[in-house]
Amino acid sequence: MLRNTVAAALSAAAVALLTAPAALAAAPAPLNDDFQILLYCQEIGVPGGVSRADMMVRSQPWIDARVPYSQAGCHSNQYGSYRTDCSGYVSLIWGLGRSETTLTLRNFSSLINRADLRTGDALLNDGHVALFVRWADGARTQPVVREQAGPNGAPTVERTWSAGTASTYEPRRYHKVIEAPTPPPSASKDFSGDGRSDIAAIDPNGTMALFTGDGAGRVNYATSMSGPGHWAGQRLVTAGDFNGDGKSDVAAVSSDGTMELYTGNGAGGLGYSNAMSGPGHWAGQRMITAGDFNGDGKTDVAAVSSDGTMELYAGNGAGGLGYSNAMSGPGHWAGQRLITSGDYNRDGKVDVAGIDAVGNLEYYAGNGAGGLGWGGSMWTGAHWAGYKALA
Repeated sequence: MLRNTVAAALSAAAVALLTAPAALAAAPAPLNDDFQILLYCQEIGVPGGVSRADMMVRSQPWIDARVPYSQAGCHSNQYGSYRTDCSGYVSLIWGLGRSETTLTLRNFSSLINRADLRTGDALLNDGHVALFVRWADGARTQPVVREQAGPNGAPTVERTWSAGTASTYEPRRYHKVIEAPTPPPSASKDFSGDGRSDIAAIDPNGTMALFTGDGAGRVNYATSMSGPGHWAGQRLVTAGDFNGDGKSDVAAVSSDGTMELYTGNGAGGLGYSNAMSGPGHWAGQRMITAGDFNGDGKTDVAAVSSDGTMELYAGNGAGGLGYSNAMSGPGHWAGQRLITSGDYNRDGKVDVAGIDAVGNLEYYAGNGAGGLGWGGSMWTGAHWAGYKALA
Protein backbone atom coordinates (compact mmCIF):
# COMPACT_ATOMS: atom_id res chain seq x y z
CA MET A 1 0.00 0.00 0.00
CA LEU A 2 2.86 2.42 0.94
CA ARG A 3 4.70 1.62 -2.31
CA ASN A 4 1.53 2.33 -4.33
CA THR A 5 1.06 5.65 -2.54
CA VAL A 6 4.66 6.68 -3.18
CA ALA A 7 4.43 5.60 -6.82
CA ALA A 8 1.35 7.74 -7.32
CA ALA A 9 3.11 10.76 -5.83
CA LEU A 10 6.11 10.21 -8.09
CA SER A 11 3.89 9.96 -11.15
CA ALA A 12 2.21 13.24 -10.28
CA ALA A 13 5.59 14.94 -9.93
CA ALA A 14 6.91 13.32 -13.13
CA VAL A 15 10.09 12.21 -11.40
CA ALA A 16 11.93 8.93 -10.87
CA LEU A 17 11.63 6.52 -7.98
CA LEU A 18 14.94 4.93 -7.05
CA THR A 19 15.80 2.36 -4.41
CA ALA A 20 18.75 2.15 -2.00
CA PRO A 21 19.79 0.14 1.07
CA ALA A 22 17.39 0.18 4.00
CA ALA A 23 17.51 3.19 6.32
CA LEU A 24 18.29 3.31 10.01
CA ALA A 25 15.27 3.53 12.30
CA ALA A 26 13.78 7.01 12.19
CA ALA A 27 13.94 9.15 15.33
CA PRO A 28 10.66 10.78 16.43
CA ALA A 29 12.09 14.27 15.79
CA PRO A 30 13.68 15.04 13.46
CA LEU A 31 12.37 12.56 10.92
CA ASN A 32 15.33 10.64 9.52
CA ASP A 33 15.99 10.29 5.80
CA ASP A 34 14.34 7.21 4.28
CA PHE A 35 16.83 6.01 1.67
CA GLN A 36 14.20 3.75 0.09
CA ILE A 37 12.51 6.93 -1.18
CA LEU A 38 14.94 8.96 -3.27
CA LEU A 39 12.76 11.45 -5.05
CA TYR A 40 14.51 13.67 -7.58
CA CYS A 41 12.80 16.82 -8.78
CA GLN A 42 13.64 19.44 -11.40
CA GLU A 43 16.67 20.83 -9.58
CA ILE A 44 18.72 23.74 -10.93
CA GLY A 45 22.35 23.42 -9.86
CA VAL A 46 24.86 26.24 -9.46
CA PRO A 47 28.12 24.70 -10.77
CA GLY A 48 30.33 27.60 -9.74
CA GLY A 49 29.35 27.51 -6.08
CA VAL A 50 27.26 29.72 -3.78
CA SER A 51 28.30 32.45 -1.36
CA ARG A 52 27.28 32.39 2.28
CA ALA A 53 25.07 35.44 1.79
CA ASP A 54 23.36 33.74 -1.17
CA MET A 55 22.80 30.62 0.93
CA MET A 56 20.78 32.68 3.38
CA VAL A 57 18.83 34.25 0.52
CA ARG A 58 18.12 30.82 -1.03
CA SER A 59 16.96 29.38 2.30
CA GLN A 60 14.52 32.19 3.17
CA PRO A 61 11.66 31.47 0.69
CA TRP A 62 11.03 28.02 2.18
CA ILE A 63 10.83 29.63 5.64
CA ASP A 64 8.42 32.28 4.36
CA ALA A 65 6.27 29.74 2.51
CA ARG A 66 6.29 27.29 5.45
CA VAL A 67 7.01 24.47 3.02
CA PRO A 68 5.56 21.23 4.48
CA TYR A 69 7.86 18.25 5.08
CA SER A 70 7.47 15.26 2.77
CA GLN A 71 9.98 12.84 1.29
CA ALA A 72 7.52 12.18 -1.52
CA GLY A 73 7.13 15.78 -2.64
CA CYS A 74 8.94 18.62 -4.40
CA HIS A 75 8.76 22.38 -3.90
CA SER A 76 9.52 24.78 -6.74
CA ASN A 77 10.63 28.40 -6.78
CA GLN A 78 13.12 30.55 -8.70
CA TYR A 79 15.99 28.34 -7.51
CA GLY A 80 14.54 25.12 -8.90
CA SER A 81 12.49 22.22 -7.59
CA TYR A 82 13.89 20.22 -4.65
CA ARG A 83 12.67 17.35 -2.46
CA THR A 84 10.92 18.67 0.66
CA ASP A 85 12.97 16.94 3.33
CA CYS A 86 16.09 17.90 5.28
CA SER A 87 18.69 16.95 2.67
CA GLY A 88 16.61 18.31 -0.21
CA TYR A 89 16.48 21.66 1.60
CA VAL A 90 20.26 21.79 2.11
CA SER A 91 20.76 20.69 -1.51
CA LEU A 92 18.71 23.70 -2.59
CA ILE A 93 20.67 26.05 -0.33
CA TRP A 94 24.05 24.80 -1.58
CA GLY A 95 22.89 24.88 -5.22
CA LEU A 96 23.46 21.17 -5.84
CA GLY A 97 22.38 19.58 -9.11
CA ARG A 98 19.96 17.16 -7.46
CA SER A 99 18.31 16.49 -4.10
CA GLU A 100 20.98 14.54 -2.23
CA THR A 101 20.66 12.50 0.99
CA THR A 102 22.30 12.77 4.40
CA LEU A 103 24.76 10.10 3.27
CA THR A 104 25.66 11.56 -0.12
CA LEU A 105 25.97 15.16 1.18
CA ARG A 106 29.32 14.08 2.62
CA ASN A 107 30.58 13.80 -0.97
CA PHE A 108 30.03 17.55 -1.35
CA SER A 109 31.45 18.73 1.98
CA SER A 110 34.36 18.45 4.37
CA LEU A 111 34.50 17.91 8.11
CA ILE A 112 35.53 21.09 9.98
CA ASN A 113 36.19 22.08 13.58
CA ARG A 114 33.04 22.95 15.48
CA ALA A 115 34.56 26.28 16.53
CA ASP A 116 34.97 27.19 12.84
CA LEU A 117 31.25 26.88 11.96
CA ARG A 118 30.02 29.80 9.89
CA THR A 119 26.73 30.77 8.25
CA GLY A 120 25.98 28.31 5.42
CA ASP A 121 27.84 25.35 6.90
CA ALA A 122 25.88 22.25 7.89
CA LEU A 123 25.30 20.08 10.95
CA LEU A 124 24.96 16.50 9.72
CA ASN A 125 24.49 12.95 10.94
CA ASP A 126 23.35 9.81 9.14
CA GLY A 127 19.66 10.61 9.51
CA HIS A 128 19.34 14.41 9.47
CA VAL A 129 21.01 17.63 8.30
CA ALA A 130 20.41 21.31 9.06
CA LEU A 131 21.87 24.59 7.87
CA PHE A 132 23.97 26.38 10.47
CA VAL A 133 22.97 30.06 10.81
CA ARG A 134 24.75 31.38 13.91
CA TRP A 135 25.45 30.67 17.58
CA ALA A 136 22.73 31.58 20.05
CA ASP A 137 25.11 31.70 23.03
CA GLY A 138 28.55 33.10 23.76
CA ALA A 139 29.87 29.63 24.63
CA ARG A 140 29.05 28.47 21.10
CA THR A 141 27.20 25.35 22.15
CA GLN A 142 23.64 26.18 20.99
CA PRO A 143 23.37 26.70 17.24
CA VAL A 144 20.56 28.51 15.45
CA VAL A 145 19.66 26.35 12.43
CA ARG A 146 17.30 26.30 9.48
CA GLU A 147 15.85 22.86 8.79
CA GLN A 148 13.18 20.64 7.28
CA ALA A 149 12.83 18.26 10.19
CA GLY A 150 9.40 16.66 9.96
CA PRO A 151 7.09 15.03 10.85
CA ASN A 152 5.11 14.97 7.60
CA GLY A 153 3.40 18.30 7.02
CA ALA A 154 5.62 20.24 9.47
CA PRO A 155 6.95 23.54 8.01
CA THR A 156 10.52 24.58 7.29
CA VAL A 157 11.72 26.48 10.36
CA GLU A 158 14.55 28.41 11.97
CA ARG A 159 15.13 27.42 15.58
CA THR A 160 17.78 26.98 18.27
CA TRP A 161 19.14 23.53 19.15
CA SER A 162 20.21 22.56 22.63
CA ALA A 163 23.87 21.82 23.26
CA GLY A 164 22.98 18.15 23.70
CA THR A 165 21.28 17.93 20.32
CA ALA A 166 24.11 19.78 18.58
CA SER A 167 26.72 17.43 20.03
CA THR A 168 25.27 14.51 18.03
CA TYR A 169 25.98 16.21 14.69
CA GLU A 170 29.21 16.74 12.78
CA PRO A 171 30.07 20.19 11.40
CA ARG A 172 30.64 20.24 7.63
CA ARG A 173 31.47 22.84 4.98
CA TYR A 174 30.37 22.80 1.34
CA HIS A 175 33.30 22.31 -1.04
CA LYS A 176 32.22 25.12 -3.35
CA VAL A 177 31.28 27.79 -0.83
CA ILE A 178 32.32 31.19 -2.18
CA GLU A 179 33.99 33.11 0.61
CA ALA A 180 33.44 36.87 0.68
CA PRO A 181 36.57 39.02 0.61
CA THR A 182 37.79 40.14 4.03
CA PRO A 183 36.23 43.52 4.79
CA PRO A 184 38.43 46.45 5.75
CA PRO A 185 38.80 47.14 9.48
CA SER A 186 35.55 48.30 11.11
CA ALA A 187 33.51 47.60 7.99
CA SER A 188 31.82 44.43 9.21
CA LYS A 189 30.76 45.52 12.75
CA ASP A 190 30.46 41.84 13.63
CA PHE A 191 30.09 41.72 17.42
CA SER A 192 28.96 38.08 17.66
CA GLY A 193 31.77 36.54 15.60
CA ASP A 194 29.52 34.80 13.06
CA GLY A 195 30.79 36.69 10.02
CA ARG A 196 27.76 38.97 9.66
CA SER A 197 27.24 42.63 10.50
CA ASP A 198 25.31 43.37 13.68
CA ILE A 199 23.86 46.49 15.30
CA ALA A 200 24.70 47.66 18.81
CA ALA A 201 22.23 50.20 20.21
CA ILE A 202 21.75 52.16 23.44
CA ASP A 203 18.18 51.88 24.72
CA PRO A 204 16.30 54.54 26.76
CA ASN A 205 17.55 52.96 30.02
CA GLY A 206 21.19 53.39 29.00
CA THR A 207 21.73 49.70 28.26
CA MET A 208 23.82 48.66 25.27
CA ALA A 209 21.82 45.99 23.41
CA LEU A 210 23.04 43.69 20.65
CA PHE A 211 20.94 42.94 17.57
CA THR A 212 22.59 40.22 15.49
CA GLY A 213 22.36 40.27 11.70
CA ASP A 214 21.27 37.17 9.81
CA GLY A 215 23.21 37.96 6.62
CA ALA A 216 19.98 38.39 4.68
CA GLY A 217 19.05 41.93 5.65
CA ARG A 218 17.43 41.24 9.03
CA VAL A 219 18.47 41.67 12.66
CA ASN A 220 17.21 39.97 15.81
CA TYR A 221 17.63 40.92 19.47
CA ALA A 222 20.38 38.79 20.97
CA THR A 223 21.53 40.02 24.37
CA SER A 224 22.40 42.97 26.60
CA MET A 225 26.00 44.06 26.26
CA SER A 226 25.92 46.04 29.52
CA GLY A 227 23.87 46.62 32.64
CA PRO A 228 21.11 49.26 32.83
CA GLY A 229 22.35 52.83 32.87
CA HIS A 230 25.94 52.03 31.97
CA TRP A 231 25.78 53.91 28.67
CA ALA A 232 23.47 56.71 29.82
CA GLY A 233 26.30 59.25 29.91
CA GLN A 234 27.85 58.39 26.57
CA ARG A 235 27.30 61.18 24.06
CA LEU A 236 28.76 59.70 20.85
CA VAL A 237 29.57 56.10 19.86
CA THR A 238 31.12 54.33 16.88
CA ALA A 239 32.29 50.78 16.20
CA GLY A 240 35.39 49.13 14.71
CA ASP A 241 38.36 46.93 15.53
CA PHE A 242 40.47 49.46 17.42
CA ASN A 243 42.87 47.07 19.15
CA GLY A 244 43.69 44.87 16.15
CA ASP A 245 42.43 41.55 17.54
CA GLY A 246 39.92 40.98 14.72
CA LYS A 247 36.89 41.64 16.93
CA SER A 248 34.57 44.64 16.80
CA ASP A 249 34.89 47.17 19.62
CA VAL A 250 33.01 50.33 20.58
CA ALA A 251 34.60 53.75 21.05
CA ALA A 252 32.47 56.21 23.03
CA VAL A 253 32.69 59.86 24.08
CA SER A 254 31.60 60.25 27.69
CA SER A 255 29.85 63.22 29.26
CA ASP A 256 33.20 64.75 30.31
CA GLY A 257 34.56 64.58 26.76
CA THR A 258 36.81 61.53 27.19
CA MET A 259 37.04 59.00 24.36
CA GLU A 260 36.86 55.53 25.91
CA LEU A 261 37.41 52.09 24.39
CA TYR A 262 35.19 49.09 25.11
CA THR A 263 36.68 45.98 23.54
CA GLY A 264 34.53 43.21 22.07
CA ASN A 265 35.08 39.55 22.92
CA GLY A 266 33.78 38.28 19.57
CA ALA A 267 30.82 36.58 21.25
CA GLY A 268 28.50 39.53 21.83
CA GLY A 269 30.17 40.99 24.91
CA LEU A 270 31.99 44.24 25.66
CA GLY A 271 34.39 45.23 28.43
CA TYR A 272 35.98 48.54 29.36
CA SER A 273 39.57 48.68 28.13
CA ASN A 274 41.13 52.12 28.32
CA ALA A 275 40.77 55.83 27.79
CA MET A 276 41.70 56.82 24.24
CA SER A 277 42.08 60.49 25.21
CA GLY A 278 42.29 62.77 28.20
CA PRO A 279 39.18 64.36 29.78
CA GLY A 280 37.58 67.10 27.73
CA HIS A 281 39.50 66.38 24.53
CA TRP A 282 36.36 65.28 22.65
CA ALA A 283 33.95 67.70 24.32
CA GLY A 284 33.69 69.87 21.20
CA GLN A 285 33.18 67.05 18.71
CA ARG A 286 29.66 66.91 17.28
CA MET A 287 29.76 63.66 15.25
CA ILE A 288 32.11 60.69 14.87
CA THR A 289 32.44 57.68 12.58
CA ALA A 290 35.08 54.94 12.28
CA GLY A 291 36.97 53.39 9.36
CA ASP A 292 40.42 52.90 7.90
CA PHE A 293 40.65 56.32 6.28
CA ASN A 294 44.42 56.40 5.77
CA GLY A 295 44.83 52.90 4.30
CA ASP A 296 47.21 51.48 6.93
CA GLY A 297 44.91 48.62 7.92
CA LYS A 298 44.05 50.15 11.31
CA THR A 299 40.75 51.66 12.39
CA ASP A 300 40.65 55.45 12.65
CA VAL A 301 38.01 57.94 13.78
CA ALA A 302 36.75 60.85 11.69
CA ALA A 303 35.11 63.60 13.73
CA VAL A 304 33.27 66.84 13.02
CA SER A 305 34.41 69.55 15.42
CA SER A 306 32.37 72.45 16.78
CA ASP A 307 33.59 74.76 13.95
CA GLY A 308 32.47 72.31 11.26
CA THR A 309 35.91 70.89 10.40
CA MET A 310 36.21 67.17 9.64
CA GLU A 311 39.29 65.89 11.50
CA LEU A 312 41.08 62.55 11.29
CA TYR A 313 42.34 60.74 14.38
CA ALA A 314 44.51 57.84 13.25
CA GLY A 315 44.32 54.55 15.11
CA ASN A 316 47.50 52.75 16.16
CA GLY A 317 45.93 49.26 16.08
CA ALA A 318 46.47 48.87 19.82
CA GLY A 319 43.53 50.84 21.21
CA GLY A 320 44.98 54.30 20.81
CA LEU A 321 44.22 57.34 18.65
CA GLY A 322 46.28 60.34 17.64
CA TYR A 323 45.40 63.51 15.77
CA SER A 324 46.46 63.19 12.13
CA ASN A 325 45.08 65.93 9.92
CA ALA A 326 42.09 68.02 8.89
CA MET A 327 40.00 66.29 6.26
CA SER A 328 38.22 69.51 5.33
CA GLY A 329 38.40 73.26 5.82
CA PRO A 330 36.66 75.03 8.74
CA GLY A 331 32.90 75.19 8.43
CA HIS A 332 32.64 72.72 5.57
CA TRP A 333 30.72 70.17 7.69
CA ALA A 334 28.82 72.73 9.78
CA GLY A 335 25.58 72.02 7.92
CA GLN A 336 25.80 68.24 8.24
CA ARG A 337 23.48 66.77 10.86
CA LEU A 338 24.53 63.10 10.81
CA ILE A 339 27.44 61.09 9.36
CA THR A 340 28.40 57.46 8.81
CA SER A 341 31.10 55.63 6.86
CA GLY A 342 31.49 52.85 4.30
CA ASP A 343 32.86 52.10 0.85
CA TYR A 344 30.02 53.61 -1.17
CA ASN A 345 31.75 53.72 -4.56
CA ARG A 346 33.36 50.25 -4.25
CA ASP A 347 36.93 51.42 -4.79
CA GLY A 348 38.23 49.73 -1.64
CA LYS A 349 38.56 53.04 0.26
CA VAL A 350 36.41 54.27 3.13
CA ASP A 351 34.07 57.18 2.37
CA VAL A 352 31.82 59.35 4.55
CA ALA A 353 28.09 59.86 3.99
CA GLY A 354 26.18 62.68 5.62
CA ILE A 355 22.74 64.28 5.82
CA ASP A 356 22.87 68.02 5.16
CA ALA A 357 20.73 70.78 6.67
CA VAL A 358 17.91 70.38 4.14
CA GLY A 359 17.78 66.57 4.28
CA ASN A 360 19.90 65.53 1.29
CA LEU A 361 22.04 62.39 1.68
CA GLU A 362 25.50 62.99 0.17
CA TYR A 363 28.81 61.18 0.20
CA TYR A 364 32.41 62.27 0.22
CA ALA A 365 34.86 59.83 -1.36
CA GLY A 366 37.92 58.79 0.62
CA ASN A 367 41.30 58.74 -1.11
CA GLY A 368 42.80 56.06 1.15
CA ALA A 369 45.37 58.52 2.45
CA GLY A 370 43.35 60.44 5.03
CA GLY A 371 41.57 62.77 2.64
CA LEU A 372 38.02 63.23 1.39
CA GLY A 373 36.57 64.74 -1.76
CA TRP A 374 33.05 65.37 -2.99
CA GLY A 375 31.57 62.10 -4.18
CA GLY A 376 28.02 62.98 -5.13
CA SER A 377 24.41 63.04 -4.01
CA MET A 378 23.05 59.70 -2.85
CA TRP A 379 19.45 60.89 -2.41
CA THR A 380 18.17 64.41 -2.89
CA GLY A 381 14.88 66.15 -2.19
CA ALA A 382 14.89 66.51 1.61
CA HIS A 383 13.93 62.84 1.99
CA TRP A 384 16.29 62.44 4.96
CA ALA A 385 15.21 65.54 6.89
CA GLY A 386 13.36 63.60 9.58
CA TYR A 387 15.97 60.93 10.23
CA LYS A 388 17.75 61.03 13.61
CA ALA A 389 20.62 58.56 13.17
CA LEU A 390 22.82 56.88 10.56
CA ALA A 391 24.75 53.62 10.90
